[in-house]
Amino acid sequence: MFTRDKFFKARKEIIEILGETRVLSDEISLSLHSFDCSLGRTRPDAVLLINNTNELPFVIKTLNKYSVPFVPRAAATNHVGGCVALKGGVVLHLMGLNKIIRVDTQEEFAEVECCVVNEDLNNLLNSLGYEYLPDPASQKICTLGGNAALNAGGAKGLKYGATREHIIKAEIITPFGEVVTLSNKDKGPDFLGFIIGSEGTLGVITKLWLKISKKDYFIKTMLAAFDSVDESMDAVAAITARGIVPRCIEAMDKTTTAAVEAFSKSGYPTDTEALLLIETDGTARKAAKEIKEIEAVCREHNCKKIIIAENEEKRQALWKGRSGGYAAMARLAPNVFVEDGTVPRAVLPEAIKKTREICETNSITAGLFFHAGDGNLHPNVVFDQRSKQETNIVVKAGKEMLKVCTDLGGTISGEHGVGIEKRSAMSFMYGAAEIAFFKKLKNALDPEGVCNPDKIFPVTDKESAVKEAAKEIKDLSAVIAAARSVKIQGLNSNKIKTDRAKVSLKNINKILDVDIKNYTITVQAGAKVTDVIKELSAKKLYAALPKYKGSVGGLFAQGLCNEFNSYVTGMQAVLAEGEIINYGGKFVKNSAGYNLARLFAGSQGAFGAVTELTFRIFSEKKAAVTQQKTLAENPFYQRIKQTVDKNNKFEGTFDE
Repeated sequence: MFTRDKFFKARKEIIEILGETRVLSDEISLSLHSFDCSLGRTRPDAVLLINNTNELPFVIKTLNKYSVPFVPRAAATNHVGGCVALKGGVVLHLMGLNKIIRVDTQEEFAEVECCVVNEDLNNLLNSLGYEYLPDPASQKICTLGGNAALNAGGAKGLKYGATREHIIKAEIITPFGEVVTLSNKDKGPDFLGFIIGSEGTLGVITKLWLKISKKDYFIKTMLAAFDSVDESMDAVAAITARGIVPRCIEAMDKTTTAAVEAFSKSGYPTDTEALLLIETDGTARKAAKEIKEIEAVCREHNCKKIIIAENEEKRQALWKGRSGGYAAMARLAPNVFVEDGTVPRAVLPEAIKKTREICETNSITAGLFFHAGDGNLHPNVVFDQRSKQETNIVVKAGKEMLKVCTDLGGTISGEHGVGIEKRSAMSFMYGAAEIAFFKKLKNALDPEGVCNPDKIFPVTDKESAVKEAAKEIKDLSAVIAAARSVKIQGLNSNKIKTDRAKVSLKNINKILDVDIKNYTITVQAGAKVTDVIKELSAKKLYAALPKYKGSVGGLFAQGLCNEFNSYVTGMQAVLAEGEIINYGGKFVKNSAGYNLARLFAGSQGAFGAVTELTFRIFSEKKAAVTQQKTLAENPFYQRIKQTVDKNNKFEGTFDE
């Protein structure tokens, strides 16, 4: 347990590393580092100014030695209390780590320190004819390391994915003070994808190698006005149901539009109930063709006005309003509370309707922003935090909004994470087995519990969500629970001899659901890749599946295709004691809990038997190839294996 005496013991050694002027404990410094953009407020015992990546491992090693909790902090734009030091201890102020180390346009990557501001990198890249695609609304001030910690998305996430899909490599300082480099080319579990989005609870990201893209495309931008939010959402559902993947689809309601127009003078029509800001990109012909198709869909759903940006100046004017949305809402009241649920796109209209009903029932004012294309809702509730009664109502309403999302098959977080404010809502999504597994992963990599503690996990055990498993999965669970040692097999084409009990997925091979409205497919792990491709082809649909003769589960467990892994949105697995866990679903974005899909991808079944996968499908072909990867040494594998499968029940070599 942490006490201030422990920090006092560590303080002397920390000063030897940083110098006395960079170890702050004055009242002003502690107060300034006691909050972020959430409602949470807790003062740390000290603030450490980190200016060099080389000194951070020694600092963290010392803090761990004395069991002093630490919270990594960048720009503190977090909306869920991720930067709040609940247990006291120290805040690691990382904004000194802000160097753009190099930009390589030939290999198309940028190497940066963790606290480079998103927009600063893009300003440099734009001058070279390149860009970094993830674009959170706070990009003018948020940092790339903070984006990675939360797997932040942004408007272009619909087409190009969130932060995780744009990170090639990362340098991590573990809670033990070890320096570890993780790459998307590493053989074994996708630890890079697993650490991204873990909210700084499993280590501190210090450097990133990011994909950059050449700006050699055309963009068409359109603003569409509707007389009702329902009609605008029906239009979004119709656009995505047709398989069109725009660069972005952003949505705003009347409250938001009025606030934005008063603030930014962007030329938004204010005599309307809802606006859609839509972009397409690609070749001039493709961008124009898609925007024309989208315009037709909007008109079919009673769109009352269309504005097409005729040039870059007018395009930027339209975006000025959307980009300033949070600031515009902040002018209406002393505080803004931002929620962040995500639902499958087909049920977005219902989610919006119920969210508005919650606002009316609780007599609160909210501007509704959405990354509509990927089903991500951002109700911006304006209120006065000085009123305890008002604050309690807003928090209660926020929980009700998240419950709506999970009841509709969605998640409590698309891109903001869980932090402290959504911990109780984790029970809306996960059962006891999933929460226990998350805690085991945290304990495996941070046994002292010092790295951004008391985040993500519910404080108390509550009745939680449990997904009913199919009979064949329950039978498999019973076999695994009873066995002393297990070898997982896919189609058993290699017929490897083993003394372990063979658990075959060959007959767990159903294609469970092809959801054309949401553009997802759910299959059991033993389904053949060729059968899935055939099923989709008959519907003129495609998945990022390579030429592979084995099972979908085998492809995934062996980590053979990064493109496929990046489109997996949900999974089911059976653990060593027979526990059945579920992660994710049909929603495109999920920042609630640790990304188990990335942990199990490439794990060879070492942590459990994957039995079901949900992944995105498309109306156009996606490139996908199998890859040869390099075995990289890092401490994560053994620490996790020894914690989640302490008796080594699973062999850890998948027999396809």
